[in-house]
Amino acid sequence: MKSFEILDFDPILSDVYCPLSFDIFVEETVCNVNENDIVNSQTQTIKPVWNSNMFDIFKTSFNNEDIDTLFSELDDLSETRFYLDENINNITKSVSNIT
Repeated sequence: MKSFEILDFDPILSDVYCPLSFDIFVEETVCNVNENDIVNSQTQTIKPVWNSNMFDIFKTSFNNEDIDTLFSELDDLSETRFYLDENINNITKSVSNIT
C-alpha cells in the first residue's frame, strides 16, 4: 500500500461514513497476451467525467420550479424536525421527478 487516507466527511456521499482514499503499488504484473492480440494505444478512447464546456447546457436543462419546490420541501422538513416516512418518500419522489 502506497498511501492511505481517511477524507473529510461529506453528507452527499454518505450519511455515516467518511470516504477512504488509497493507492496500491504493484511491483510485478503478469499479463497473458496471445500472439494474435494487437494492442494499439492510438485506438484507446479516454472519456472525460465532466465536460466543462457543457456547463451552461447542463444548468439550463433543469426545471427551476421543481428545484425550488424541492428546496421548500426540504426547508419545511428541517424546520419541523418530524421525519415521517411519507415526508421522506415525497421528497425522494420530488428528486426523482426533477426534469
